[in-house]
Amino acid sequence: MQSFLVFSVLLLVFDLYVYRSASRLLKRSKSRILRNSVQLIFWLVPVGLILGIILVYFQDQASPPAYYNRYYFLVGYFLLFYIPKIIIAAFGLLSDLFALAHSLFEKGSTKNGFDKALIRIRLLTAGLILSIIPFTLIVYGMVWGRFDFQLVRISIEIDDLPPSFHQLKILQLSDIHIGSFYGHEKKLKKAFELSKSTNPDLIVFTGDLVNNFAGELAGWDSDFSDLKASKGKFAILGNHDYGDYSIWPETKAKQDNFDSIRSFFQRTGFDLLQNQNKLIQVENDILAMIGIENWGKPPFAQYGDLEKAMNGLSDSAFKILLSHDPSHWDAEVLDHTNISLTLSGHTHGMQFGLYTSWLKWSPGKFKYPRWGGLYQMDNQFLYVNRGLGTVGFPGRIGMPPEITLITLLRKE
Repeated sequence: MQSFLVFSVLLLVFDLYVYRSASRLLKRSKSRILRNSVQLIFWLVPVGLILGIILVYFQDQASPPAYYNRYYFLVGYFLLFYIPKIIIAAFGLLSDLFALAHSLFEKGSTKNGFDKALIRIRLLTAGLILSIIPFTLIVYGMVWGRFDFQLVRISIEIDDLPPSFHQLKILQLSDIHIGSFYGHEKKLKKAFELSKSTNPDLIVFTGDLVNNFAGELAGWDSDFSDLKASKGKFAILGNHDYGDYSIWPETKAKQDNFDSIRSFFQRTGFDLLQNQNKLIQVENDILAMIGIENWGKPPFAQYGDLEKAMNGLSDSAFKILLSHDPSHWDAEVLDHTNISLTLSGHTHGMQFGLYTSWLKWSPGKFKYPRWGGLYQMDNQFLYVNRGLGTVGFPGRIGMPPEITLITLLRKE
């Protein structure tokens, strides 16, 4: 509660400064109705945020999926209004510093052919205009960008791919965070229809099925069951699937939640690989599907055990690894094993950036050098899926949700 009070005070102090800057522009308006309307809307924003925080604070965290849906909405609400306010505040500060410098070094309000008041107004106007850009982008990301599902088709040529698996089609889904589609279920069903249209040979899910609660999965059994693949469906767990991001009344409640998530995979036809492997044989050729539990760099948990997962596999077996966090590829896979292909997710591309055929960039690169797309070192490959859902910010800007269809080709 003390942290909340400190946050509220700092928020209101910041808003007072922004209002002080913005009011200089408002005074130039001759419309009293416009001035009063803007003032009312301005102060409703912080009041709404504080009331929303209070509502979420006193809400039962074990009531999925509403809790995280409201929590993430508050994150989006904060970013939507306060990133533009930060820009306005920055230009307001420039205006104040200019006025201070002018008063110290230039006597009088006009000198050397320029008007101090006019320049201050122009600075504030520039800040206001620039603030419209992030506001517009965030609205787009929350309303449209998060539902702009993209089917990404790639082909990977691999030297040691067994002949029987030439042209094997793998559908990769990842990071659904299914609670993030609460209230938008019809949108997600379109992603399932797009997935089914690919007619894959193999389906893999690379973690983060939920935000935190098994209750988020209610009503989704048939959609997951309807995903068909001739050579099987495989899944692993992501960091959000363990229930580590909630306060549980007792250990048993957390374990029951975890068991419910695992049983969901079983009843919808997925082989959940928890530090395990399973062989797929076609004629005389064998493909080893390996799946580990979440392995991430701190603060993310390291439940994964690659040595255990590869137990019993021969060196000559062709191997595909499902590992939620791409950091694992550099840490334990690359140069340490002969795993040909690793499929990961986790990063979401930070849900912000650019992902086009000619330019791929995300701020996530500073934490995850391999944050999205295909990577190759010699004859070892990593593909990082950007995921379908959202976490934290309930939107995607320039980083659309992804369904991946990978075709494996035997390199001649």
